[in-house]
Amino acid sequence: MQELLKAGRREVRLESDCEQLIKLIEEEDDWPAMAPELDEIKVLSSEFIDFSIAYIPRASNVRADSLAKGGRSRVFGFPFVNGFAPSWLAAHAGQEAAI
Repeated sequence: MQELLKAGRREVRLESDCEQLIKLIEEEDDWPAMAPELDEIKVLSSEFIDFSIAYIPRASNVRADSLAKGGRSRVFGFPFVNGFAPSWLAAHAGQEAAI
């Protein structure tokens, strides 16, 4: 969300296959271990003109499922966080989706 804001995006619809996370965000359930992250999500989401987050089952999103499985099968020597997918991952997902 921070990267989207930095890029000037002010309207966003996020989708996740983590139903529990969506419920935590939308229903504001009390989960003390996640409180700092949920607070950050609330602050960041308020900076968007239009913000929504929705649950989408992984079975309904073949590309996300392929990316998740591909990400678990790769071993990284260092943590990597970026707003853009590496070219090898995008190419791999395209091949998986075509199968």
